Amino acid sequence: MSLWHHPKKSWSCPSPAGDWELMDFFESYLECCDTSPQETHFCRSCDKNFVEDLANPDMLKKHLQDEHHFTECHHNKIFTPELFSLHLANTHHVGFNYVGSFATLCQKDERPPALMIWPKGG
Repeated sequence: MSLWHHPKKSWSCPSPAGDWELMDFFESYLECCDTSPQETHFCRSCDKNFVEDLANPDMLKKHLQDEHHFTECHHNKIFTPELFSLHLANTHHVGFNYVGSFATLCQKDERPPALMIWPKGG
């Protein structure tokens, strides 16, 4: 009954091929070295670093596919944050430190399955 009175939340896995930007999965920072600072990307899911010279978009996509299997996920929606967090950790190898933040990014408000219309005068 709460479905009619409160909007439901759902969680869906991201897809690099979908509405997500590649940099939603990665963060970048400048790493100082002997010659000059280099931009380094790190995967938010597993904290693996990618130096800018080697980190082209195809390589980052390959990392998401090979290591985290986001392109292979067949779950449409999960309706509890706990189950979604377990799914991220077990299926996509998302680290414990990032599961909560990642789940928040994947959260959506669901619409009720039908609109209840009451007859006039009834």
